[in-house]
Amino acid sequence: MATPTNAFSTYETIGIREDLADVIYNIDPFETPVLTALGQGSVSNTFYEWQTDDLAAPAANAVIEGEDATIQATDPTVRLGNYTQISTKTVQTTGTNEAVLAAGRGSEMAYSMAKKGKELKTDLEFVLTGDHQARNAGSTSVARKTGNFSSYLKTNVHIGATGTLPTGDGTDVGTDGTAEVFTETLLKTQLENAWQEGGKPDTLFVPGDIKQLISQTFVGRATNVDSNSSDKSSFGVVDMYITDFGAIKVVPSRIIKSDQCLLLDTGMASVDYLRSFQSWDLAKTGDSEKKQIIVEYGLRVNNEKAHAQFRSVTAS
Repeated sequence: MATPTNAFSTYETIGIREDLADVIYNIDPFETPVLTALGQGSVSNTFYEWQTDDLAAPAANAVIEGEDATIQATDPTVRLGNYTQISTKTVQTTGTNEAVLAAGRGSEMAYSMAKKGKELKTDLEFVLTGDHQARNAGSTSVARKTGNFSSYLKTNVHIGATGTLPTGDGTDVGTDGTAEVFTETLLKTQLENAWQEGGKPDTLFVPGDIKQLISQTFVGRATNVDSNSSDKSSFGVVDMYITDFGAIKVVPSRIIKSDQCLLLDTGMASVDYLRSFQSWDLAKTGDSEKKQIIVEYGLRVNNEKAHAQFRSVTAS
């Protein structure tokens, strides 16, 4: 059935007001689980250092009565260092764009700055976990880079067949080996290794597909699913993995490298800032406003033996 003859419809009407919601819906992820979990520190130079040390392994210790003392060798501390990295975001809006009435925000500049601030934090998360990155001193033509976990963790690392370990001083990241399915046995092995070394890992950061794998297969969860008949809901997730060496939080990350898992003792690493997040106006050169957000930071791995890493791992 068609519209009646001469009935004036919306198809002919001129001047109908637009219906634009006064809200902007942004679904992009903003979680930065590793950056949030780690402590924060401060440094006073673009290259900063720290020292690590280990106790000698326990041994049978008995001497003869009255025997003269034998001087034993003393191992020196290990001196490590890393560089700070500068990350930045900028915004420029015209004077006219600030003056017009826009839906969903009062000021285009304020909205854009808030958005760029979130993007900058996710960039930091990517630097820490999104790919393997070695430290780089940089130059007047090359950006300085901070070494991430892949360049410092060397003791408790499952790297896969044919893979090579990094030297553990931030200068290289080694090479990934043959891809292998992530299993509960792999996790337990490296967890015990870290514990034997004196670490107390508390959080496992994983990609989404491996998070599902853990919920489905670890400690019998494939068949041990709790159901609630009253609200017809069921729960088949593992967010806390209880082990012989303590409870491990299992945290999914959208940003972590897709074939990598990090088992961290979050109290034994930090993100140290030479310059914390700050923003300022850039020089005005015409009918526009320009602003910059900047941060200068670096990773400190207090003692790499407290952590573990799984590289070249998959969910299937």
